[in-house]
Amino acid sequence: MTATVFGATGLVGSVLIEQLINDKRFTTIKAIVRKKGVFDDAKIIEVETDFSKSLNNTVNTGQEIYFCCLGTTLKKAGSKNAQQIVDRDYPIEIAKQAEALGVNKMICVSSVGADSSSNNFYLKTKGEMEVGVASHMHANAIFVRPSMILGDRKEKRIGEKIGKVFMTFLNPLFVGSLKKYKSIDAHDIAQAMIYAAFNNVSNIMDYEMMIQVKN
Repeated sequence: MTATVFGATGLVGSVLIEQLINDKRFTTIKAIVRKKGVFDDAKIIEVETDFSKSLNNTVNTGQEIYFCCLGTTLKKAGSKNAQQIVDRDYPIEIAKQAEALGVNKMICVSSVGADSSSNNFYLKTKGEMEVGVASHMHANAIFVRPSMILGDRKEKRIGEKIGKVFMTFLNPLFVGSLKKYKSIDAHDIAQAMIYAAFNNVSNIMDYEMMIQVKN
């Protein structure tokens, strides 16, 4: 089985790569990167890609899973339009390619509360991404919906760091229907994505579902 990871250098993507390397079910990992030289492992093939121009992943090995971990912040993107391109438009273009190549599944990182009709810009963008990806991959599209993601990022986000401190105290208060708002570690998200690659799961995986598949 081949795993193709988009957003391989981000928090979830990099953790996912680590787990895929140690998973014997995957013989090849295609890491879609802006510039080669990021990963050094015999299982990894780096595919240098400029998303603004084209997708350079045009060969399906026959048994292939797409993992999409693309995402950015408004501050880093510079504008709402630029953030929508990364968080919504690129995943939809990837789904178009996946459909054309006959890729087995496409598993995407989305967000708790994603809704294409939401008045919240971020949640609306993620919701539109889900609708667009599903329009191409149909039942083969799976979306994991975490709340705040915990883990060691290469880039420092002060607001997120403060948020994580608060979530440490708030997590125990999220019970019942509020469990989906609990913060979750990137390792648990990656593990859930791999589980979804080989098992029949709901098209939407919330916090509880991701935690349930923890080994």
